[in-house]
Amino acid sequence: MTTTFDQFSVAQEKTLAKLSQLNAIGTSTGSEFIELNMAALKESSSKVTQTTATVVKLKDVKSLEDLQATLQPNLDEVTSYWKAGADIVNKANNEISKIFEATVTETNLAIAENLDALEKNAFPGGPIMASAIKTAMSFANQTFDNAAKVQQQAQDAVNTTLASGSKATKSKKKS
Repeated sequence: MTTTFDQFSVAQEKTLAKLSQLNAIGTSTGSEFIELNMAALKESSSKVTQTTATVVKLKDVKSLEDLQATLQPNLDEVTSYWKAGADIVNKANNEISKIFEATVTETNLAIAENLDALEKNAFPGGPIMASAIKTAMSFANQTFDNAAKVQQQAQDAVNTTLASGSKATKSKKKS
């Protein structure tokens, strides 16, 4: 009985430590977003005044060119804002993924050890049950790996889209 209680206690401590790590990631990610939004707010407040003044002065083609010249930096800032936001999310996602992967690995190891003990001290039908559980674990691990791959592909697609948007903005700027 003591062994089970000790195992339960250790498992609870590990769970609490992981929750603490996840909380720290959430807090730092939120803080980074607040800093990003405050910087964007400070930058945009001066730009709004400048753009509004340019729009009010619209009278001819020359003033339209001036408006375009003021709008291009704004577009660059929006692109960099979204890229910075995506970077923050990607960083947090990578940290969380590492924690979950470590947890899955630990859990699989513990289950495998318990199944091996079950097979050694098997009651009639125990080895068959252990084999079925191992098969189910293998399937679950494959599903987890596939989900991780899909998540990584989605993250890569977002990064590629942001990079191509940034390139398109820079090429328009040069024109």
